Amino acid sequence: MESAGSPEHGDEFPETAGAPSMDFEVHIIDGADGERLAHEQAKVIKDVLEWLDQQRSNNGRNRAA
Repeated sequence: MESAGSPEHGDEFPETAGAPSMDFEVHIIDGADGERLAHEQAKVIKDVLEWLDQQRSNNGRNRAA
């Protein structure tokens, strides 16, 4: 039998004690500083994607059939 508070009843599960929380701030940067940051972020994302692709290739997951 399902208990009250289950997703089947349309209720959210209650928050458990010690559940992680997150705080963040948003800073908007424009002009030359914003442009530099955008380029830096794009490079980092590109580097991560290339690294992931290399890892997949090393594990044999990216081989042509």
